[in-house]
Amino acid sequence: MVIYEVNIIVAVDVFPQYTDWLKLHIRKMLAFPGFLRAQTMLEEKENDALNRHLTVQYEVQSLEFLNDYMENHAEKLRQEGLATFPGKFTITRRIFQILNVCR
Repeated sequence: MVIYEVNIIVAVDVFPQYTDWLKLHIRKMLAFPGFLRAQTMLEEKENDALNRHLTVQYEVQSLEFLNDYMENHAEKLRQEGLATFPGKFTITRRIFQILNVCR
């Protein structure tokens, strides 16, 4: 199991429109083979009046499925966001392999 984490800083003036767009984007992502689920989180950040900080964590069945997405689909989907909200957000990404789950 792999977690594909996308950290987004989005300008407050487009935040409602961005989150609406993001919901549709996540649905597209979950249609790719191996993408099992996603959760979106809003960071509690008190000193940033200009931006909102979001994290989306995708649970992906394996690194092979994630690599297929990266090689064949990522660029097109990333361009959609850049074209829709130019200059209004920044993104960083991280990939985690799950070693252990405790309950």
